[in-house]
This record gives sequence, C-alpha cells and structure tokens, in this order.
Amino acid sequence: MGALSAVLRPWREKFPGVTVVPDVRRLSPARALVWASRRADLLVAGFGREAAWGPVVDALAHHARCPVVFVPSASAHRPISGAGRDGPSPRAPR
Repeated sequence: MGALSAVLRPWREKFPGVTVVPDVRRLSPARALVWASRRADLLVAGFGREAAWGPVVDALAHHARCPVVFVPSASAHRPISGAGRDGPSPRAPR
C-alpha cells in the first residue's frame, strides 16, 4: 500500500479535513466499491471512457449504501480519435 499512500499524500495535504481510508481488495471493482459503501459517508468514483466502468456505475447506482459522486476524468473530456471533424466533440455534461 506504499504506492497508494504516495498517490493519496498530496490530496490529504490539500484537504486535511477529509478522512481517506485506503483499502485494497481482491474483488471486482464493482463489488469492492459496493462493499466499501457499507461503511462510507460518501463514495467518490472517478471514471473515464473505459467500457469497463459501465458495470461499476450500474452496481453503485443500484447497490451503494451511501451517496455516490461520479467524477469524470480529464480523459473523458477529450475527443475520441477522429471525432469532432463532422460536429461537436463528445463531452461530459457540465
């Protein structure tokens, strides 16, 4: 968990009043996050364009035990290769 702690360090410093509990599980992402929601006050889930996030978002929307915030990553805002030539680039709603 050393690498995870290193990634979280700048966020803990920026938001010292927010408790972050690093937890590594050998489960599918959907099951792990639903499990984590049982003891959380708020679950923040980041996602990009990856198709694998569909089942995770679906599982959290239907089974989470706490409020969930879905945050698109910066890559979710970038146009897909070749998109934008014939119209607006796909973007997440603002």
